[in-house]
Amino acid sequence: MEQVIEGNALVENKLCKCSIGIEDGKIAQIKKILHGKKHFNYQENLILPAAIDVHVHFRDPGMTRKEDFYTGTKAAAHGGVSCILDMPNTNPPTINQDFLDKKIRITEKKACVDYGIYAGITKDNIKHIPRLSKKCKAFKIYLPKTQQVSFSSTLLPQAITAVEKTKKILAIHAEDDTCLQEHTKKAPDLYSYAFIRPPKCEKVALTKIIKSLKNHQGRIHICHLSSRQALQAIPKSSPNISIGVTPHHLFLNYCSHFKVPGYGKVNPPLREQKDCDALFQAMKTGAIDLVESDHAPHTKSEKNSFPDAPPGIPGVETTLPLFLWLVKKDHLPLQRMVEVLSKKPGELFNINKGDIKVGHDADLVITDFKEEKIKHLHQKCGWSPYQGKKAIFPHTVFVRGTKVIDEKEFVGEKGMGKRIT
Repeated sequence: MEQVIEGNALVENKLCKCSIGIEDGKIAQIKKILHGKKHFNYQENLILPAAIDVHVHFRDPGMTRKEDFYTGTKAAAHGGVSCILDMPNTNPPTINQDFLDKKIRITEKKACVDYGIYAGITKDNIKHIPRLSKKCKAFKIYLPKTQQVSFSSTLLPQAITAVEKTKKILAIHAEDDTCLQEHTKKAPDLYSYAFIRPPKCEKVALTKIIKSLKNHQGRIHICHLSSRQALQAIPKSSPNISIGVTPHHLFLNYCSHFKVPGYGKVNPPLREQKDCDALFQAMKTGAIDLVESDHAPHTKSEKNSFPDAPPGIPGVETTLPLFLWLVKKDHLPLQRMVEVLSKKPGELFNINKGDIKVGHDADLVITDFKEEKIKHLHQKCGWSPYQGKKAIFPHTVFVRGTKVIDEKEFVGEKGMGKRIT
């Protein structure tokens, strides 16, 4: 073997003391004893598949004062994330071949972990979906109007048909724009903001999506579900619909205290604690498929005035550490954590990662389960709503068998990440 990693690993949903043999960046063998040119023995430390974050906004190109592909992927690595999928609402947005190629050139030079890129769908580029699919990993629709990418729900059947033919996944921000316009006005605080973007608008959007899916087999992913009303709107027997939830919609609500009130402003908004509880239970029992950070950083100065603050919360670096702490405190089974952060994202988005399994990429995290308070993070924005909360960070992270984090220090290289399509 080129390399062997030994320790207490989660294999086939069971913890076992074993050796993981790695060749050409992939897991080649899993046995009790293996010998290799390089051998890392982590004793009783836990070896898990690295997390996959299918929803990040790394702001590159156009908004790199908030984040860029180097700082974002470096933060991801520190948080035990070996692969990210970046959203299209950059400047310029990835809605045509030229803009997609521009982002690819940037990521090739900067990314420290593996990555895929979403192409955004607009009313004008539906006909170009087959061409875009050759380089993007998935497609994204924003039903609310945005500055960079927006889409009318009346065109959903056309977009679903076009994406279905590519066999890619179509991710949707499910808040109905017409419904939002009925409630639109500036909100002075988190509580008010939750009511000008009510759960009703999520439910209306989901009803339209489900209706548009009739007679289709294409895969739809509902991003960042935020309310129990929206959860109830999705039929339980919908094999071609997957659901994502963010840490902030699980752990934070509109009564949470923030050092700066704008730190809690996000779309969809933070809801009441009953919604957090319902979503957590659904995630825990399998009604929600995966957890995605929706890492959406803004600068501290942008967040100072709540009414004018842009929506978005950073989270790529803190998601896995927060969930490891939940596991340690017996709030969530280890196997379920791995399912929602690693296995399901890999399976649903057709990424050859997320499991300690022969043939999969050797993307691994090692943890000794020592908890600490979240203090110094590596994301460019310089703040987190989870500052001071308890978490467990991995001390070592491998991407395709190469160490990127060693004893919590970054040892990777700019540009070492590979694009997945």
